[in-house]
Amino acid sequence: MKKLVLLISTVMITVFTDAQNTVPNGGFENWTSAVYNSPSSFMNNSNFQNFSYYHAPFNVTQSTDAFSGSYAVQIETNTNGVDTCGGFMTNANNTNGNPMTWTGGVPYNDQPTGISGHYKYNVAAGDSAIMILIFKNAGSTIGFYFFKIGGNYSNYQPFNFTLSPALPMAADTVIFAVASSNLMNSHGSIGSTLLLDSVTFTGAATQPAQFNGDFETWQSQSIDSPDNWFTPFNGGTGSLQTADAASGNFALQIETVLGSNQNGVPKANAGFASTGTYVQSCNCMVGGSPFTGVVDTLAFSYKYTPADPTDSANVSLMFKAAGASMGWAGGYLHATNGYQYMEIPIYLFSSPDSVIITAQSSNWADSTVNFVGAVLKLDDMHFKGSSSVGIANFKANSNEVSFYPNPMNQTGNLEINSSISLNDAQLRIVDVLGRTVSTMEVTKHNVVINRNNMVSGIYFYELMNNGKVASTGKIVIQ
Repeated sequence: MKKLVLLISTVMITVFTDAQNTVPNGGFENWTSAVYNSPSSFMNNSNFQNFSYYHAPFNVTQSTDAFSGSYAVQIETNTNGVDTCGGFMTNANNTNGNPMTWTGGVPYNDQPTGISGHYKYNVAAGDSAIMILIFKNAGSTIGFYFFKIGGNYSNYQPFNFTLSPALPMAADTVIFAVASSNLMNSHGSIGSTLLLDSVTFTGAATQPAQFNGDFETWQSQSIDSPDNWFTPFNGGTGSLQTADAASGNFALQIETVLGSNQNGVPKANAGFASTGTYVQSCNCMVGGSPFTGVVDTLAFSYKYTPADPTDSANVSLMFKAAGASMGWAGGYLHATNGYQYMEIPIYLFSSPDSVIITAQSSNWADSTVNFVGAVLKLDDMHFKGSSSVGIANFKANSNEVSFYPNPMNQTGNLEINSSISLNDAQLRIVDVLGRTVSTMEVTKHNVVINRNNMVSGIYFYELMNNGKVASTGKIVIQ
């Protein structure tokens, strides 16, 4: 996901009912828990992301249809109804970037010449399962091997692959990964299912003690996922349920963890949670919740502990109409020891039909390792519903409030009709990121706005009168 750029144009004020403008599970009180088994030494598998991000069934499972012993592992490419979810498992610590840069694996002090085992496979047309072997010595890769497994077999078939070229020396570590589809080149085909058992290294005097190639040893793992939210696996724990809440019993916690880029260089991976999900086939975000407001405010409480004082978390909103993006809003979240109340104003030029809310624990640009460890906690997220309050004392699209000159250079004037009674009136100016840049009391019907430190760009004003939104508009500073 790329850094969100906020593009907001004209502002119109319209009265809508906001009965459907809610943030589902915005208080993060509702969570779904699940327990699944993973083959020991292969705890890094696709079950976490299937459950927490794709909201799809587990696709790395224990099978009693074994070639030998009691169990085999079954890996499947399945779907959540809108996207393809490839199944994989590995004993590597991470699967970010180039496999040549993966870390982890299990100790193995030997120099095998091949790998063998037995499998069943039901492959969709044009697909194949894959296996990756990476041998290391003193931290350096000394052998990388990629094998495909194909065909449709209802009975166990043997495989026996030769390591070519041969390992130049004995390894001290081996990384093994297997996937139900060729995820190196595609998203895979739904229905491709691999049963794997009795995997051993050939041409070697020993087998790695922790390898678990017969898949007889399994470990139980548990997951908690916030209802109505998608939380992808980012190399760490994804989302966490925390009892450190602003109100109620729970809040959402997301963290920035250590990962690596395509070249294996360590980098910070920002954790994020979203009410939408990325779909590979359209390269787009889908989902979200119904939303029809034009002028509104997203409010929430947050606590943020960055690992680096220059870092900031953020919350962003993407508005859609008939499946197409039509507006953005968002704001940066800075360090706070206690829960801080936050508002993000929303100004749109027309009514959307849905909104996707995304929160992340670090800026995407903050990728160096010193940002690892940032922790963001969110709670009490809701829309205030300003667009349904009505326009107190002022009529939309009337001449009762005007701003000139627009664009402005150093100063501008907000002119309010003299017949309007001002009662505890205030003016707030925000930038396109939703950050308040200026506030002032309004006691006169002509308000002079000074540029001060505002850089050139688009800003929005919000005039409050008698505790209600009286007028909003756009200001362009040259």
